[in-house]
Amino acid sequence: MARSTPPPKATVVALPVYGTRVLPRFGIAREFLVAEVDPLAPAVRSATRHAWDPCAAPSLPAWLHGLGATGVICGGIHPRFRVELETADLWVLWGQQGDAEEVVRRWARGEVSTRGDVYDCLGQQQRTCTRRRLP
Repeated sequence: MARSTPPPKATVVALPVYGTRVLPRFGIAREFLVAEVDPLAPAVRSATRHAWDPCAAPSLPAWLHGLGATGVICGGIHPRFRVELETADLWVLWGQQGDAEEVVRRWARGEVSTRGDVYDCLGQQQRTCTRRRLP
């Protein structure tokens, strides 16, 4: 008798948005696109918008967990916010830009970097945040 295995659960990701685009600064995010991605297809099963009210739910990571999110795809993010999300067991893929739904589709197909690498205006890969030293 063949053993039946349940289908894998969908991966739920959250993206801070403004209009239809990925918000370039995570720290001011109030609206999120929450997308459910089918790991077998890979395709986006559903994508819905949710507004975060920090007065009603002061912990953004807890609010995202309540929506079922396991990770965040975003544009720019301050290390303080990234550490807070990662400490709450949410992975973070930063450095993304463009139409939010297209970013999710590209991520589902494995067409974006999963390391959070970003590139500067000259096309040079930036792996770490550097601070300008004062004289």
